[in-house]
Amino acid sequence: WGRYDGEVAYLDSLVGQIMEWLEEKGLEESTLVAFIGDHGESLGQHKEIGHGFFIYDATVGVPFILKTPHRELAGRRVAAQVRTIDLMPTLLDLIGVEIPESVQGQSLLDLCSGRRKDLDLVAYSESLYPRHHYGWSDLKSLRNGAFHFIASPEPELYDVRIDPLQKENLASQRPDEVRRFELQLEELLGRFSMEGIEERGPEMVDPETQAQLAALGYLGGPSKVNVDPSAPLADPKDKIELFNLIKQAGSDSSEGKVEEALSKIQRVLTEDPDILEAHNILGNLYNKQNETEKAIQSYQEALARDPEYKPALFSLASTYEQLGRLEDAAAGFRRVLDIDPRDNTAGYRLATILAERKEFEPAIEALSSIMALGVERPPAHNLMAEFYIGLEKYAEAEASVRKALEMNADLPTAHYNLALILEER
Repeated sequence: WGRYDGEVAYLDSLVGQIMEWLEEKGLEESTLVAFIGDHGESLGQHKEIGHGFFIYDATVGVPFILKTPHRELAGRRVAAQVRTIDLMPTLLDLIGVEIPESVQGQSLLDLCSGRRKDLDLVAYSESLYPRHHYGWSDLKSLRNGAFHFIASPEPELYDVRIDPLQKENLASQRPDEVRRFELQLEELLGRFSMEGIEERGPEMVDPETQAQLAALGYLGGPSKVNVDPSAPLADPKDKIELFNLIKQAGSDSSEGKVEEALSKIQRVLTEDPDILEAHNILGNLYNKQNETEKAIQSYQEALARDPEYKPALFSLASTYEQLGRLEDAAAGFRRVLDIDPRDNTAGYRLATILAERKEFEPAIEALSSIMALGVERPPAHNLMAEFYIGLEKYAEAEASVRKALEMNADLPTAHYNLALILEER
């Protein structure tokens, strides 16, 4: 709680700086400022440590503040439920721009002005993280001003007027209310969902984007666990303590507490040996301890359960490369690319391994495939030059290295490779 309060106070100070700047520039009275959150934090409510797993009000309730030049709107607090999708149409309405028909939210100007007390808005929330990462049930919810309904293997219904912390599940006492919400949810999903989206799951992102997300604290990355459509899915409420252990193990590992992390992951796998992420984390922890054979076994345990589980495939290929088992490593990275052709890190690693084995033509082909996807970066052109040098094709090598230097003149290895090329010519 203390850390979170500190974070909020720091953010508040930054907003203060923005407001002070507007005032100094004489823009305060003519500027519309919107402040809205993306999510909250559970901080232990419903046993969730952070956010992203459950969809109770602790995480889906967010701040929503507007400061406008319209003085008649000043100082008003709206008690009715609103939604984040209503922000855009409200801003457009405030500045007199027509709201496109395709916008799903609606303007809140009537609430802001006091012309109406409530618009009877229903908010939709979802958490697909339990399903795609662990093969447990997803969560979908509808919330109006009175009730919050959560669709899960054990449905939940809370009267938020008298139970704001959502502690008493009324679903068994109010079956008719539950059924009404279920039908409303079914209708909404039928109206707005893209056909086949449930089966597709999350899209993979390239490693550079993933690194940017990791810098913001999003460490999990996209993942998809294959789920048996005929098998019942576990209720996330029954798995929250395992989820917390996995996340705590990740924190321990990043802080160098490998033994503590190992203990937590082994507890998880003792209770549920089918959690693929736990096997992958276990392998990574063994690698940190230089126990590579145990690491390989852990990755293989995950792949025995799902041969297309990309994190374990990539980790296994990397471990083989580390051990000098280049043929096995190349096969692993090829398999990663079969699953996700946009994984440029796997493409670079495969190309580098092929070059180490003096297979320069296949190396060029592998790297070209990655670059054809729009992943053109100076190191890639420089690497391509090295492959051409290996083939003694110095004209092509020079063209590649000069392209690298055109994109980044401060790449030392590219200058070195250019010197080698010029020397040979």
